Amino acid sequence: HTGAANSLSKDSRLLRGRLELPPGWIPLEHISDGVCWATKQRPSPVVMHSLLEGGKIGLTLNQELFVTRLADPQAAQCGWCIGDRILKVNGVSVRSEDDFLDQLQRATLACQQLAQPMVFDVARAAPAADGQW
Repeated sequence: HTGAANSLSKDSRLLRGRLELPPGWIPLEHISDGVCWATKQRPSPVVMHSLLEGGKIGLTLNQELFVTRLADPQAAQCGWCIGDRILKVNGVSVRSEDDFLDQLQRATLACQQLAQPMVFDVARAAPAADGQW
């Protein structure tokens, strides 16, 4: 049981829905054809074998290293969720934005030059009772 609430738009044949349960599922939208679907995210760690388009990881973070937005839809396919808090990059603890940026740069170089995946240990938060993050 997914607990999804759905509605069909009169102006299109697109089905819109809001996934209420279970935690750890996020909605995705396939930009090219407008198809919406949901996927269950894997628990930590998030493993990226390459950077996304534009040489980025596709996230917007706050100063406490919580994911506040998936700037690139492909970030969700890598396993990221809004509300994730980044704890480690390639096994090294990160406690500040500077720590994170330093370790991300090291991980990016290792990924590009040595084909090593970037591994992010995260704490995954469940959504609040009202469905908001």
